[in-house]
Amino acid sequence: MNELQHLAKPKDGPAPKWFHVAVAASMIISAVSALIATIHTGQTMSALVEQNAKLVRASSTPVLELGHGNVRDDGAAQLDFVVRNVGSGMARVVWFEFKLDGKPMPNMRAMIQALRPGLGDDVKLLSGPVANRVLAPGAEQRILGWVRPADGALLKAWEELDQARFGRIAAEACFCSVFQECWTSRLNGDVPKAAPECPDEKRLSLKGRRATTSMPTHARDRLWLAAAAATLVSCAPLPTPPGFENQPEQVAKREAALGLSTYVERVRRQDAAAISDLFTAGASIQHAGGDPVRGQAQIRRFLESFSGYRVLSYDVTVLSVSPAPTHVSQSGTYVQSVKTPDGNDVTVRGWFVMQWQRQADGRWLIELVKTSSSPMAEAGT
Repeated sequence: MNELQHLAKPKDGPAPKWFHVAVAASMIISAVSALIATIHTGQTMSALVEQNAKLVRASSTPVLELGHGNVRDDGAAQLDFVVRNVGSGMARVVWFEFKLDGKPMPNMRAMIQALRPGLGDDVKLLSGPVANRVLAPGAEQRILGWVRPADGALLKAWEELDQARFGRIAAEACFCSVFQECWTSRLNGDVPKAAPECPDEKRLSLKGRRATTSMPTHARDRLWLAAAAATLVSCAPLPTPPGFENQPEQVAKREAALGLSTYVERVRRQDAAAISDLFTAGASIQHAGGDPVRGQAQIRRFLESFSGYRVLSYDVTVLSVSPAPTHVSQSGTYVQSVKTPDGNDVTVRGWFVMQWQRQADGRWLIELVKTSSSPMAEAGT
């Protein structure tokens, strides 16, 4: 802002006319300068608000991707289909259609039988739903896990499905962000298309259910926003700032996340030996109210005692992570469905705390697992 210049008034007699004109002109110039400065400041603030809004939306936008493969990390042949959230925000999946030759399939068994009619119900596989679920950034949901059969008709069906992965099988989904912005996508690397909402009355989601909800839309959205807000605070979904990706805490956080993914995969496969290999020699696992199981060997025997059960699905959602250069604590929720030895389907769910420890050889192993049917007061207690 320009300052009003001091004008010396003539000493003798009344001030001349030019003096009054000069004073008025100085005041006008000062006012105009102030107005220009105010307008410029307002434009700068508007641009800053717009950029901040773009940053918030960029850090809260989900992007779903369909992945598939036919070989596990250990080299064994297994068909896998997964949906991943490769975006930076949480995704509420409203409906998800899995199609064979353009026709939505009610479940994976139906798809396999469509590829190989007359196969019957002897197919042993792991499958899970995608619709009506929330996927955190970086999370994935398994659609199918099918180990390659030894021979016979099942092997032929496995090979048919393996070939159908390219060209005959497709997916389509509609999902929303925490801001209730919605998109539709074919999950094949295309740019998601903005949608005002996700109408679901004509969609057949995987597992044979119409993608409907059991509560009014406004109530469901309020519940979703409340849950998402709490999770966003604890998960810190904003991407790691440039230059901080290789900080020890961030490296530890990534290693623990990879370890948890491996743990979930091995639980789904019911590989007791491989699961126990993820624990330290002195590790312990304990469910609230029960006795702890201590030591890697004891943990393996404990897991092997459930060999008569068949895992149908197993999913975890990490709600908070506390990283340090040599140890990481994760906490969140889990849902597991199993078939008991007497043929009953049972679903259990609850909360978990998992602590990882970096070993001298660089590996990250589990030191502690605690589970509870109700939220835990403090991670690691």
